[in-house]
Amino acid sequence: MRILFVEPRPPRPHVFSRIRLPRLGPVLLGTLLRDRGHETRVVVEEVRPLTEDDLRWADAVGISSLTTTAARAYEWADRARALGKFVFLGGPHPTFLPEEVLAHADAVVRGEGDETVPELIEAFAAGRPFGGIPGLTFRDGDRVVHTPDRPLLEDLDGLPTPDFSLVEHWSGRRVTPVSTSRGCPFRCRFCSVIPMFGARYRFQSAERVLTDLEAYARTTDHVFFCDDNFAARRGRTREICEGILRRDLRLEWSAQVRVDLARDRELVRLMARSGCWCVFVGLESVNPQTLAAYDKRQTVEDIRRAVATFRDEGIWVHGMFVLGADTDDPVTVRETVRFAREAGIETVQFLVLTPTPGTGLYDDMAARGRLLTRRWDLYDGHHVVFEPARFTAHELQREVVRAHVRFYSLGKVARAAAGRRWLEAAVGLHAWHHARRFRRNGRPFARDLRAHLLAHLHAVRKGLGLRRVRRLALVTQGFPPEHRAFLRRLAEGLRISVVDIAEAPETLLRKLGDAIPAADAILVPAQAEFPTGAANAGPLRALRKGRTLVLGVPADPAEFRRACRDLALGLAGTARRGLRAYRRALSGEPDGTAGAV
Repeated sequence: MRILFVEPRPPRPHVFSRIRLPRLGPVLLGTLLRDRGHETRVVVEEVRPLTEDDLRWADAVGISSLTTTAARAYEWADRARALGKFVFLGGPHPTFLPEEVLAHADAVVRGEGDETVPELIEAFAAGRPFGGIPGLTFRDGDRVVHTPDRPLLEDLDGLPTPDFSLVEHWSGRRVTPVSTSRGCPFRCRFCSVIPMFGARYRFQSAERVLTDLEAYARTTDHVFFCDDNFAARRGRTREICEGILRRDLRLEWSAQVRVDLARDRELVRLMARSGCWCVFVGLESVNPQTLAAYDKRQTVEDIRRAVATFRDEGIWVHGMFVLGADTDDPVTVRETVRFAREAGIETVQFLVLTPTPGTGLYDDMAARGRLLTRRWDLYDGHHVVFEPARFTAHELQREVVRAHVRFYSLGKVARAAAGRRWLEAAVGLHAWHHARRFRRNGRPFARDLRAHLLAHLHAVRKGLGLRRVRRLALVTQGFPPEHRAFLRRLAEGLRISVVDIAEAPETLLRKLGDAIPAADAILVPAQAEFPTGAANAGPLRALRKGRTLVLGVPADPAEFRRACRDLALGLAGTARRGLRAYRRALSGEPDGTAGAV
């Protein structure tokens, strides 16, 4: 049987677009099926265009999809099915949204496909039903069938070496990706590795890795270990590095690692001796509250020492930061850029926090109504797709774009050239061009976010029916002390006086028509029982009685902050003034109360 595997291209250029690196899943599956007697091809759209002639050649088409490539995957899946081909999709996005994906496919492979895909192809070829295949979603008439999840594969040594000759028009001379482990025990809030690959590391043996490296040393200039944490098991990492030296492989390589690797300076030194040129490190933030919110289990000082250690041993550092947590604000972003430059990090990515399906972050934001869009092509780490807590979406987008422009300045390129660090200068010049292209190409999206902000501001003011407010009445019963303090700080920033009301919220709401306090608006806890006629204005509840407006503010911490931000936008004369007052109120919060994302 002829099976075509497709890796759709991302929707727009990114920082690594010039390094056309196939994802391993399609190549490994193509190798597995080739070894079972099938004829297989792999087309990576970033390497060469996919055509309808490719689709016509195949009996079955397998498409691997990330969230950001989902729309492109659906497009090709629909075209393949129109040609009468059997189509199956797999990868992270199909794993977590199988029913959405099934609208474009005959079957969806959930989780690891090493065993599921061969069983699916054999069943399809033989005309057998799919119901006995674990890890599969398919349609049986009008009924959607989800078979039980397949257990994770334990014997990674039993997998074949991916045959990159299956990838059409790709030589692999510059860089070859290698995976030697799966899984991760670290539960970063924005990451889908655990739902996809499990919370426990599974490793190939050092001997198996070295055998593969011997083969790759004859065909490639550089190996990239795409494991989520290549140095997770230090003893195995040491064996691999020593094996590279002992076998005289003379390989240049790079890997993804965690900050805590730098505590073992001897291992870092051994990595450098064995050919490690660069480490890709998830630094994430220099805001201690954000690191705690992400559950990173590292400190800012850990980050600083790690960068210094890697650089001392001659290893290039590529730092990856994730910006936009509920604990971040514009100052945080600017401090992150300053830290990265002062620490001497050679290259960075400033990524927007992105709630991709499969993460707790996505589930939480979807439940709270914080997602701005489900246009999956925008879920690429470069576009704001949710409502931040301390920024507007437009502000966060603007700050991330400016972060790249500030970091990759021509001055940085000139200093590298003056120090005869030619590679750093060349990479910096490329990144400088990319940062400006990123800013230029992102202007339509930034305008859309600004238009969304203005529409939201108009809706808040209209929904609340706000006139000029000079005096607020605050019902003290029902609000936690920290919420009362926050509301007072917010009013102070808006130059609005506050008077306390000691009555119970329910009592006050029952007698509103009879005894109105001398205030333009009254703030009460939203859990109070509002009379008929109250309206929802985002997270706020609103009820007007005569000239007085009663506003219900939710108690949930994240919803409380969103409500306060909308309140500030509604009460202030301008969005800028409202946001400034809101952030000043936030700055008075004690550590640990500012956010949960």
